[in-house]
Amino acid sequence: AKITAHHGKANGLFYWTSDLAEFLDSVLAAMPAAALAAVIEKMASDFENTSDGFPDVIMLKDGAVKFVEIKAEGDQIQRHQLTRIRQLQQAGFEVVITRVAYRFDPQQIFVVVDVETTGGRAATERVTEIGAVKIQGGKVIGEWQSLINPGRRIPYFITELTGISDEMVADAPKFADIAADFKNFLQGAIFAAHNVNFDYGFIAEEYKRLELDFRYPKICTVASMRRHYPGHSSYSLATICREYGIALKSHHRALCDAQAAAELLMLVNEKRAAAIAPVDNLDAERIVGEA
Repeated sequence: AKITAHHGKANGLFYWTSDLAEFLDSVLAAMPAAALAAVIEKMASDFENTSDGFPDVIMLKDGAVKFVEIKAEGDQIQRHQLTRIRQLQQAGFEVVITRVAYRFDPQQIFVVVDVETTGGRAATERVTEIGAVKIQGGKVIGEWQSLINPGRRIPYFITELTGISDEMVADAPKFADIAADFKNFLQGAIFAAHNVNFDYGFIAEEYKRLELDFRYPKICTVASMRRHYPGHSSYSLATICREYGIALKSHHRALCDAQAAAELLMLVNEKRAAAIAPVDNLDAERIVGEA
């Protein structure tokens, strides 16, 4: 009852999901009471210095709780993470650290997204168009596109850039009208975009206005092209597409840009598929000692 009384309310510790209250109830019941009390006491007395650095995963198996910190190749344990791990261990919790190398799954589904907007700030501006291309195994398997009525006037300079005018979006659906359909298109996919934080941020903000959760793994085609195809003076969409002969007929229209970015992601995935690394699980105590 104490958990559900605050279900869904914003806090600085975690995001609520539909099944989180049930999971927390099971985890709290399995945790050693004295260990849990020791950690909560530290957080209550000095929240600012004890509220971050916790391990990535809480595992509940056979009635026992284990914390797991996951580190990829080249990812070092930070000082505050090591401090938190030792505090958990001193309190009586089991903590393990697993070193992994991420594998590329050639059958992973990606949805490459582009948005057009009324301006540059997600918190104050709105989406006017979404284009999305779904790819798997180096092939396009679906596309999704819609103009969006932003509920406000589109600045003149934005219309000049994108070609999207107030008249074009006057009868277009509002974001709330397409929210469910777009989420269905994204289901099971990794969210990709050219400068992914821009597009992801705008869409996440639109869902936030509807009080709906939006959390997907993401990959940036700018960062990925820099890593796998280094040496170019510019990685802007227009420039990098020109370098690799990728068509960009209606630049700054969402579906066209998403199609171009999808071509870039397929180039990246070719390189990733050729460089699959094995997973290496290392002993937790040795990693903690080395850190």
